[in-house]
Amino acid sequence: MQRFCVPVVLFPLLAVAACSGERAERVTVESPEELFARLAEADAAGDDEAFLDLAEQGLLLDPEAPRAHALLAYALHEVGDLDRALREIDIALEKAEEVDPKLIGCHAMILASRGDYPAATREINRLSKLEPAFPVPRHEIDDEDLAYGEAQVAEMLDDQPTMTESLDEVPGLRDWAVRMFAGELLGQRVQWTYALPQGRNSLHLPPGGDHAPMIGLNDRRFERGVEVGDATFEQMWSSLVLEAYRIVGPSWTQKAEAMRDETVDDERLRNEVEASIHMARLQRRVFYGEEFLTWADRGGFETDPQLWDVIFSP
Repeated sequence: MQRFCVPVVLFPLLAVAACSGERAERVTVESPEELFARLAEADAAGDDEAFLDLAEQGLLLDPEAPRAHALLAYALHEVGDLDRALREIDIALEKAEEVDPKLIGCHAMILASRGDYPAATREINRLSKLEPAFPVPRHEIDDEDLAYGEAQVAEMLDDQPTMTESLDEVPGLRDWAVRMFAGELLGQRVQWTYALPQGRNSLHLPPGGDHAPMIGLNDRRFERGVEVGDATFEQMWSSLVLEAYRIVGPSWTQKAEAMRDETVDDERLRNEVEASIHMARLQRRVFYGEEFLTWADRGGFETDPQLWDVIFSP
């Protein structure tokens, strides 16, 4: 029985820790409760070295806990020690008495960072069976639809040149975008918009009324609502995939009804939005395992698995 484990809320949040900030003074922890508090502080400060030190102390608190080894594996991954990270996550998986999606996600992340894309894909496929995404049927599109999709992608790449930087290294990605804008996922055409989202990486407008569904991306990157720098090639494409699946998510009908119903309270609407985001993130992870990693392996692109929801909480 596990005596020490990373809280399900904290563990996934570690995947968005920044790599900036000053080195904190070393502290010694004596209990899991103190460890969790210190980990949160190091995470908020973006201090990877302090986080690693705390993770090593956490392992001393309970060397038999699988998630303690997984936490150390994650911390080692963040400082670039991928060989040791792989050893620690292997130990975590061996010690786990039950299948733990968090451990599998951490394993997939480390494998992808090491460039072992086929093995990472296998682990993501395991995750998809444990946490299945909603099915997204493919709709028929014709030549006119494809021409429309081509025009939207051309406009998007002209507006956001960062999205062209490594496109040749991920063959298949541009064609996916063409077909998505052409309506293959949604069943109707999707329009690109250059309207920059305020305080976030991307936006979408669902189908309805007299407007077409739209997707827009920011050329600045935000983490937890805070601007942290320029958006990157892979981050922008990951955001595009997320918005594409948010548009086709099964909760859009309920959300639209909730917005029209003046008696619906804010909590119900928030739940609908959260459910839509959760399912879209699951689908983005499936896309990463089934499509993106295959193209990255073929083109020699070095991917960042943390951009694709390999580890996250419902």
